[in-house]
Amino acid sequence: MMVSKFSRPSRRASPARAPRPPPTGRDRTRSMPGTCSIRGALAALVKRVTWRRSPPSPWCQRVRDQARRHRSPREPKRMTRTWCMGPSGVGVGARGFTAKWLPPPKEASHGFWGKMLMAHKGNVTIRAQPNPRPPEHPTVALLTLLILLAVSAIFSGTETAFFSLRPVEIARLEQQGGRRGKRVADMLRRSHDLLSALLVGNLLVNTAAGVVATSLCLDWFGPGGVAIAVPVVTLLLLIFGEITPKMLALRFRRQVAQLAQPVLQVWQWLTWPILKVLAQLVRLVLHTVPLEAVGSRPLDTAQLQVACDLAVGDGTLTETEGRSLARLLLLEDLEVRQVMTPRTTVVTLNQDMNLRHMLAAARRAGFNRYPVMEAGQDNPVGFFHLKDLLGMTPGELERPLRTRLRPLLFVPESKDVATLLGEMRDGHAHLAAVVDEHGDFTGIVTMADCLQALMGPAMDSALHDAEILPLGEGRWLISGQTDLRELQEATGLVLPADKDYRTVAGFLMARLGRVLKVDDHLDLPQGRLRVLEMTGHRVDRIQITLLPEGGRRLAPEDRGSGGGA
Repeated sequence: MMVSKFSRPSRRASPARAPRPPPTGRDRTRSMPGTCSIRGALAALVKRVTWRRSPPSPWCQRVRDQARRHRSPREPKRMTRTWCMGPSGVGVGARGFTAKWLPPPKEASHGFWGKMLMAHKGNVTIRAQPNPRPPEHPTVALLTLLILLAVSAIFSGTETAFFSLRPVEIARLEQQGGRRGKRVADMLRRSHDLLSALLVGNLLVNTAAGVVATSLCLDWFGPGGVAIAVPVVTLLLLIFGEITPKMLALRFRRQVAQLAQPVLQVWQWLTWPILKVLAQLVRLVLHTVPLEAVGSRPLDTAQLQVACDLAVGDGTLTETEGRSLARLLLLEDLEVRQVMTPRTTVVTLNQDMNLRHMLAAARRAGFNRYPVMEAGQDNPVGFFHLKDLLGMTPGELERPLRTRLRPLLFVPESKDVATLLGEMRDGHAHLAAVVDEHGDFTGIVTMADCLQALMGPAMDSALHDAEILPLGEGRWLISGQTDLRELQEATGLVLPADKDYRTVAGFLMARLGRVLKVDDHLDLPQGRLRVLEMTGHRVDRIQITLLPEGGRRLAPEDRGSGGGA
């Protein structure tokens, strides 16, 4: 009987059909040239066909029983195909049989897709096993690996950004950063919880990235993929998960901390049970080491000086500002005896002289404040300020000096300048008498002296330049660098302003048309300006004499510095 290729035989038993003769000699092995398509899953998988005697072997029966118990729910209960096979293979003239496919047992697959085709009817058993091959769709695994690397970079960068913030930056974020800035500062106060959350997240993400990368390498390269996965994963985590994000976060730490704060707060809320357990374990291990919040340790003077130097180095502060801050830090170590004017160079007044004689002595000295000594002794009883002459009539100038004295502050030589500066500021005092351990008068110190110790020579020059001294009878002694507006406010003398000059010396040079020299003068309708002192081409002192018709006025407030000759 001729049976067509892959035709299904009739189910009716034919009484004339002769029984199939068993194969003679040893078992024969034939290659199956055709393909058996069972739902498209077993294309070109059949490797070898083995003829066996019936009944089936115990091993075959055991595999079939295990496969039946572990049958996939998606597959039907029975999947049969009727094939024809003869001595020469599958094709026309071959004997028909029925093949049944069973899913493989769980122990039949070790990391690769394995499928087993078992067919038994009569004495035919077919078994197929494909070769290992790479996964057909690795896109999901690669995308997962990229996402894990990105999350690892976020955790690493956030850790660096938070814990590299300086105490000053934390305070600025809390004051000017709004709601997020306050939350960042609050997180840093609980630094142990913050660090635990970041480390837990980073560890979980890095572990997951290693697992995914190892699985990909195993699918692509087989058992040797582990040796490839370890260096590749380590390199990727170092470059994209640690070094690069931390360097960027260190440069933009304030911005990164504010941007990552909401995400980190959600992560802390999700992992709070783990964090509580870890906190208890850490306290048990480190029970003798206190966990301090960031910024709780005060900075000493040396650290602040280093911070000033770093700020000047990166351009945050100018050199002048850096020097001023450094001097400010040293004020506590600076004593009054180091900045005072010694007694031998101090210009003093006698309390018994009248105000007219005092005014003549002030004209010669050129200061604003003078310590007043007790008659016949070297003990100061107060000081006199030139602005107390404002509004006096010529008759009042005959009064003794003792009637117009102001109280004088006495300070020891060993007092530090920072404390003295605070006392003078609170008491609105500009002059203090310095005494030694025996109570003897040793000199004077002014607020200008304290500020000069803070600001350096630039402060002394600024105070000298802004000096405007009334000499009485419509005469004033000013600096050549006095601003025209300040001169008008102090003396009432109005000088025309121009874009080429802003100072009195510049006005004189523009009007005379040449470089100034001593005794040069300029007559104006309101009075006369005369150059008294010069240093090189710099005008130090100018005398102003106002005419009565020029609107003589006395200054409401002088701009001078402290006394001392």
